[in-house]
Amino acid sequence: MNSWNELLSALGNITTSPTLLAVILAGVLLGTIAGLLPGLGPSTAIALLLPVAITVPAELSLPGLCQVS
Repeated sequence: MNSWNELLSALGNITTSPTLLAVILAGVLLGTIAGLLPGLGPSTAIALLLPVAITVPAELSLPGLCQVS
């Protein structure tokens, strides 16, 4: 039961943070673009976005990179 509470808490945090929603949307768009381009797969897209992910705080970079792959 504790895991359900943690899951609902995380979903509540995501929906109340407009910055996090924007990062997730940007990750989805970049993942879609990476999927459309020939020769650019998920691993290449993540490799290209790693310098950006290192400069951004972890609570914003991890959801963005997860959406790209």
